[in-house]
Amino acid sequence: MNAIKRCRPLLGTFVEIEICDAELPERVLGDLAEIAFGRIARVQSLMSFSDPASELSRLNACGHLHPLSINAWTRDVIAEAQRLGKASEGVFDIAVAPTTDSWGLLPHLHVRQKHEEEEATFRDVILHHDGRVSFRRPLRLDVGGLAKGFAMDKAAEILVDANVGSAKISAGGDLRYVGKWPKLLSLRDPTATAKLDRRLSAKVTGPAVATRAAYFANRCHHWRKSSHILHPLTQKPMRSNVSVSVFAQSCVQAEALTKVVLLDEPDSWKALLKKERATAVFVTAKGEVVPFLSAA
Repeated sequence: MNAIKRCRPLLGTFVEIEICDAELPERVLGDLAEIAFGRIARVQSLMSFSDPASELSRLNACGHLHPLSINAWTRDVIAEAQRLGKASEGVFDIAVAPTTDSWGLLPHLHVRQKHEEEEATFRDVILHHDGRVSFRRPLRLDVGGLAKGFAMDKAAEILVDANVGSAKISAGGDLRYVGKWPKLLSLRDPTATAKLDRRLSAKVTGPAVATRAAYFANRCHHWRKSSHILHPLTQKPMRSNVSVSVFAQSCVQAEALTKVVLLDEPDSWKALLKKERATAVFVTAKGEVVPFLSAA
């Protein structure tokens, strides 16, 4: 069995790709990893919120003035965000950037009066039939986690097309498996300290998993520690110490659903998980693992 492992700083974190195959030589596996990294880098260059030269930054600056032609990948991510925004009734909203910015959670790269943007939602984004995109009013999109998941899915496509035996792509709390996936996933215990990083186990129920939690909160707002996870409707940060991992068929889907599960009412997110054929695993503030196997 031939195997390679590569790592690159991308998407604001470290992206790691592991590939195993019984027939393909290590040189070919290494080439496949480089092509996969190239796809991830392409998504980053298109959709980075912090890069003033990115396509997303150009759209945020001019989208309310006139329709813009954008890359098909960027459009796909925005379209998926709109679909999930409608499905969650606004709990997932990529137009929350102004609120996130006001809490000091985004780079201060854009100058615009907050009152011009604070009422905007994903519904103010228009996807034109000719492929262009425009905004009904000034707003700023932040596709952060969604773009990360999309990048991992695009990287996985390369490995699926090459028919590799198995592969794993990991990036900042997200995992994408190709081929056979493991039976168990190691999760961080929220009750663990910096000196003692205890791990818990959960059953893997899909090829893509995203984990989201507030236990790494290190920002203060009004002298209180604040999570980076904000509710688009209340504009308040999540204060719970729980974490959730969502298993789905794609990372872009799992990424969005983690936020919905953490912020929405149980009846609502349970119905959405069933509709999306996804499952969830919670790790409580007491270090207990609680699964929700909606797709069973």
